[in-house]
Amino acid sequence: RANSRSFGGTGDKIAARTAFAISALCIVLMLFILCFLVVESLPVLRTTRASELVSGMDWYPQEEPPALGMRPLIFATLGVTLLSSLIGLPFSLLIAIFSAEIAPSWLRNFLIKPLLELLGFLPSIVLGFLGMVVVAPWLQERFDLLTGLNLFNASLLLGILMAPVVGSLIDEALCAVPRELRDASYALGATRWETTAKVVIPGALPGILAASLLGVMRSMGETMVVLMAAGGAAIIPRSIFDPVRPLTSTIAAEMGETPVGSPHYHALFFAGLLLLLITLAINLLSAGIEKKRTGLSGKGFLRKHRKVRAIQDNNTLTEPAGTGLHKIGRRRWANGIATAVPAASAVFLGLLLLGVFSFLLRRGWSVLSLEFIFEPPLDGMTRGGVLTPLAGTVQLIVVSMLACIPVGVGTGLYFSEYAANGPFTKALRLAIRCLAGVPSVVFGLFGLSFFVIFLGFGPSLLAASLTLACLALPLIVTASEQAFRAVPQDYRDASYALGATKQQTILKVVFPSAASTIVTGAILSIGRVAGETAPIMFTGAAFYTSGIAASFFDEVMALPYHIYVMATAGTNLEQTRPLQYGAILVLVGLVFGFSFMGVWMRMRIRAGERRS
Repeated sequence: RANSRSFGGTGDKIAARTAFAISALCIVLMLFILCFLVVESLPVLRTTRASELVSGMDWYPQEEPPALGMRPLIFATLGVTLLSSLIGLPFSLLIAIFSAEIAPSWLRNFLIKPLLELLGFLPSIVLGFLGMVVVAPWLQERFDLLTGLNLFNASLLLGILMAPVVGSLIDEALCAVPRELRDASYALGATRWETTAKVVIPGALPGILAASLLGVMRSMGETMVVLMAAGGAAIIPRSIFDPVRPLTSTIAAEMGETPVGSPHYHALFFAGLLLLLITLAINLLSAGIEKKRTGLSGKGFLRKHRKVRAIQDNNTLTEPAGTGLHKIGRRRWANGIATAVPAASAVFLGLLLLGVFSFLLRRGWSVLSLEFIFEPPLDGMTRGGVLTPLAGTVQLIVVSMLACIPVGVGTGLYFSEYAANGPFTKALRLAIRCLAGVPSVVFGLFGLSFFVIFLGFGPSLLAASLTLACLALPLIVTASEQAFRAVPQDYRDASYALGATKQQTILKVVFPSAASTIVTGAILSIGRVAGETAPIMFTGAAFYTSGIAASFFDEVMALPYHIYVMATAGTNLEQTRPLQYGAILVLVGLVFGFSFMGVWMRMRIRAGERRS
């Protein structure tokens, strides 16, 4: 609920209207994304019906006339999403059960939860690279396949990619179930597994479903993993080992070489529109499910589900002699297995990630040096270092944060201090939620049509940075709102009692108290922006430049895109593998450095709140 305080003077009214105007930009942005995709899709819809585009079997956009059937692309998208969900969602649930119900609190708070949050920032380009150069050859040799770049490869990597994010969200949903429900279950003689399965999971079911839908949406909108590991064949898969070409990889692979205004160009925007509409539908469904989490008290939950009573009924003494002991033994076995499986899943994830990072270190350590960091790529990127793409990544981070933080903090301030429960606030929250679910490649399409072409910035540092700012905006808004709401109401009341206006209270009391948490959110957003590839592929990232960008309107090299270029389009790919691994280590170090700093600061802040 917004902090209720009448506006005492002109300064308060100006501050309120400024916060309102800044927050309205989020709604405008979401509408702009939708409108620009629709406008850019209309030319192809005038010549080809939408049903023909969706149901057509052939995707040959370079032919005359072009064949723009997207059924193979849609089937590939659905196939990758379904298989990755079947792999990743059960794994995520098991990890969350271990974290919330089995692991000691110190292990959850100081290792598991921070590790899951850190892994959520792992750049997808890293997994895509490993899928292409490690997993694909192994699959090809192990199963005697024509190619290891296929649906299964991409789905496996996407399942791994979604596990930390979904696991962290499910963990929060499980921990939100009131403690007294567990205590009541244990008091009635239930084991840990019976309590988890019949009390905790039903109580957290809306949150689990919402987290799972967000994972599905993340998988469907992922670009770089499927671009590098799925194979790129525009066919309807008949086997999980067939190469496929989902919508996201089609847009990323073809938009950069497509003439502006051609049917192929507008068809790719229509593919982006399809992606956006599907993810928006999933997002709205997730929001509707999350609403069911409100209002569940402990007593009401027990009356509704009757799970604990069912456990008690199963333990009555009306059974034949010996049956009770047999059931007790069986329950103990079930409890032991149900404890071991989630623990094994968490250990497996830890060992898998430890193996991945140790593999990257072994392959890239030989090239890491100060010369590698401070020397630009040389001789067609076959030697040298990463100075130019690293500097370009830093430039993208700085410019995008300068554009994003004022709007994000202003919107968070509006939610916390000014918003009322009206249509505008509901529309604003919906816009923020929808922005958080927009696929990164769709942000790239919007950046191309709006910043590059409509505003005339061209492919440039400015266009790419503003596109990344749009992507990071929901993260900054959420972090800022949480920071402002975490400031105790007593601080505001004391300020008002001393005669301060609302504007003075916000500037002198609320902002200083929330500053550290806002900075933490900004640092975590930097970790997300630094690892993004798809939004900058056709808005400003350059294949190669001779030096660091000198103005906002110069193209810029970026570390994630540099890795993609070296791995897929460079010369002497095998010869430059050590350079590729070295660049990946630099990128992972940069992203995890910012992310670890943000997670550590957030842990310190939460620890301080618990002590106070």
